[in-house]
Amino acid sequence: MGGRPPVKRNGLISLLALIALASLCWGWWENSRRRKLESAVEFDRRRWALTENENERLRGKVNEREESEFEARQEAARAEIEKTTAELRGLTFKKPVEYATLKRKEVKEVLHEKIAEQYSDDDFEHLRLGYVAMGLVPEGFDLKQAYVDLLGEQVAAFYDQHKHRLYMFDDVALDNAQNRVILSHELVHALQDQHFTLKNLPLELKTNDDRVIAASSLVEGDATVTMNQFMLGEASLKTLTDTVGGLLGQSFEQLANAPRLLRETLLFPYTEGAKFCIALQETGGFAAIDAAYQRLPTSSAQILDPAKYFAGEEPIPVEWETVTLEGKQPISDNVLGELGTRILLSDWTDPEQVVAAKGWRGDRYLVFASGEKTGAAGLASVWRTVWRGVEESQRFTAAAKAMWAKRYGAKPVPPEGDLPTHRIGFEGSARALWLVVLPHEEVVLVDAPDPATAEALIAAFARPSRPSAADVASQEEAVAVP
Repeated sequence: MGGRPPVKRNGLISLLALIALASLCWGWWENSRRRKLESAVEFDRRRWALTENENERLRGKVNEREESEFEARQEAARAEIEKTTAELRGLTFKKPVEYATLKRKEVKEVLHEKIAEQYSDDDFEHLRLGYVAMGLVPEGFDLKQAYVDLLGEQVAAFYDQHKHRLYMFDDVALDNAQNRVILSHELVHALQDQHFTLKNLPLELKTNDDRVIAASSLVEGDATVTMNQFMLGEASLKTLTDTVGGLLGQSFEQLANAPRLLRETLLFPYTEGAKFCIALQETGGFAAIDAAYQRLPTSSAQILDPAKYFAGEEPIPVEWETVTLEGKQPISDNVLGELGTRILLSDWTDPEQVVAAKGWRGDRYLVFASGEKTGAAGLASVWRTVWRGVEESQRFTAAAKAMWAKRYGAKPVPPEGDLPTHRIGFEGSARALWLVVLPHEEVVLVDAPDPATAEALIAAFARPSRPSAADVASQEEAVAVP
């Protein structure tokens, strides 16, 4: 019989079967080993997850306890600071102070909201254009953002007189001496609000910056004086260390880079306001400060020289029958005051010329968008000022000439008209500039993009508001002649 021996074929089959069986056994063992490994890994993962969850739960418990203990310490500290501040200020809280906390990253957003509640974007733009026209801020300056940046950099806590709420950062610990002092300052505002109703004070006037700064100086000066007494009561090496450390850690970049107008008006209510309130205190303690809320200071001149407040020297109002110019309403209508005049002269004259702001008795400026020019080039302004006497009027006139010489490169030309009323023109500038000297120590500055607009401003806003003494005498003489 032919063919291959069956044994060899059967042997090959047996070998293949053995290999297949071995492969199956290896696969089963490998799968079993992998399943055991995966099971072990899964077990470890679950055990880790359980451990992590437990740790998280424990951490949460610890955090809750720490937060609870922190808040308890904060509440006790607030109560203590409230009690001490009220005793120092001589006022009692009529109701509990409402507190709110902010995260530091939220402060600018909140400040934007607070500003928007009182001032529209148009309000800020008109205010900005007024400052640009007067030379107080550069063209293109973002006034609103600058205010937010400045306050966001400096604020550590603040009191909202509209919501009657005191805001603090959520990470402020009141075992820090500086934070305690700051809270005492803001608590004075809560006391002021409960006793004198802060929102009824002229703190948000849009047409008289000078009266706003005067009222703010009373409010902030009062709080600063009380805060200083609070700080003295807690005087220690730790207090000094915390305060100095806080100041060193404070950022002043925005403040340092801000225009002089913003820097000085931000600091003035605290520094000069404190001096004003100390002068009040010297006449009758905190009761004299209380009385000032019934007879508010009305000008920065009164803050700079409290004798003017005590004497009842009020600003002389600058009034016109109308504030329109050829049918146009002004985009800005405001008052600089002695402080604003000092700031303006500081920016545009030599330091010794700043004394020209002394003797201020009143002022008002109007700014119009005029002609076809855009931006600052199209702005026209008239600024009418009133002075204590001839010497002060002449000193201011000289400073105004120096201001325009530096700002515009303009040189005065011989005056037009007879004393006491005369006009001083300027040459060497693309602007139409005039100084108009009026009876009763009034000086009017006209700054326009063209001569026609300047003449219109002079005709509308630079006429004598009252007859001079010579005119009165002449009229009386004419009546006396039969």
